[in-house]
Amino acid sequence: MPDYRDLQLQWTNWIRKPDSEQQPEGDPARLAIYRDLFFNNVKGFLDATFPVCASLCGDEEWQALSRQFFSSHRCHSPYFLDIPSEFMHWLNEQDFYAQRPWLPQLAHYEWLELAMDIAPEAVESTDPDEIERRFASADILQRRVTLSPVAEGHWYEFPVHRISVEHPVFTPAPTGLIVFRSATDDVRFIEVSAFTLLLFQRLQFADVSLREVILGVLAEGNIPVSDAALQGAVQVLRQWLSAGLIIDVN
Repeated sequence: MPDYRDLQLQWTNWIRKPDSEQQPEGDPARLAIYRDLFFNNVKGFLDATFPVCASLCGDEEWQALSRQFFSSHRCHSPYFLDIPSEFMHWLNEQDFYAQRPWLPQLAHYEWLELAMDIAPEAVESTDPDEIERRFASADILQRRVTLSPVAEGHWYEFPVHRISVEHPVFTPAPTGLIVFRSATDDVRFIEVSAFTLLLFQRLQFADVSLREVILGVLAEGNIPVSDAALQGAVQVLRQWLSAGLIIDVN
């Protein structure tokens, strides 16, 4: 009787590395169907999640990169939707892209758009007119601001949101981005400075007044407290309100 565990290992090893591993017994044409089905299934998720990365690499290089990931990486999750996340982390660990340091960061940005889109949390907003009324009140600094629960902010060394085949910006330019899902289920991004990214991070989990949050951020940034600084932060939040990042003011 055959050892089915050994047979399965032979199958999986060959499917991962058909050019170097021993081919299992069977009709070569049928084996090739299974081999291509597995690889193309994984590559399909990569193509859909990282279209800009794929376009910039070109078909041949992207195929080779996808094949290397498929051959060498052992995924830690059984869910298909986690394949892009596994690829992103794998790519960040590779050293063969020293000439393309922007690629892992671009992949992270593209993955983040997917992550915000499929996040299970619901984004429910107070009536926009009511939020606007509260935000416009004279005591806005004494109120609490609630952001979308589906939002992440990151600091990149490249302007990843601008990189494309038509606009290949590969010169380092530190860039802060907030990627979020609005109450209308749109995935959007906002470009931010180091100060406003910190403001976003502190607001995410704050249960204190807006004034206290801003004062804390000013202190962390060694920025003198002034009416201009406080009002400048409020103006930033007004832009976030218009973009849909703020879902409540109370």
